[in-house]
Amino acid sequence: MRRLLAALLVVLTAGCGGGEQSVTGSLVDIDATLTEVRGFTLLTPEGDRLEFTPGAGATFHGGPLSHLTDHLRTGARVTVFYEEEPGGGLVATQVEDG
Repeated sequence: MRRLLAALLVVLTAGCGGGEQSVTGSLVDIDATLTEVRGFTLLTPEGDRLEFTPGAGATFHGGPLSHLTDHLRTGARVTVFYEEEPGGGLVATQVEDG
């Protein structure tokens, strides 16, 4: 019985997201105020547009996400570390220079 429960737990855990992933690209849109980033869109080199919502505590190099506006203006690439929600939403956990 314990083996069955352990196997079931592994299957359920594996189906609840794929852990942290990362993608590099250029910012094409940011939904933000002067002090808060509510979301942003990244264009990958393959031409995919990915929309992210910042997770609680998400930072840019340990600082505020508002620095993303500089990268939007200059076109400098960024790498976004994120987790995929069960419904398909992408939640950014960290952003770095790309």
